[in-house]
Amino acid sequence: MVEQLRLRSQVWDEERTLFGDIFLKRAPLMKLLELYAMNFANCRQVIERLNRSSKAFVRFCRNAEGATGQSLQSLLMGPIQRAPRYEMLLKELVKNTYEGHPDYSNLANALIKVKTINK
Repeated sequence: MVEQLRLRSQVWDEERTLFGDIFLKRAPLMKLLELYAMNFANCRQVIERLNRSSKAFVRFCRNAEGATGQSLQSLLMGPIQRAPRYEMLLKELVKNTYEGHPDYSNLANALIKVKTINK
């Protein structure tokens, strides 16, 4: 999705550049973030248990952190933080798009869908 947004923004035209359709097409996939978030607490418990019981897991996490610069916990938080960020972005896009713009209704509908997912 980010790549699609980037490509469209490169050929910017205030009256013709549209983003709302991209968000609308991805909204059903964002529902997966909700499922991910629902299982996140269980995932954290498993990680905590493995941190206490498995030296190999602790080594793996340290090596991964060295390679990525982020802890496993940080990497796992990324998807949970994504949906609220999309909501904030869409709020700003709707706020700064006039109602007669060709993209306004798609942006507004995408915001409604993302808000529903974030509840």
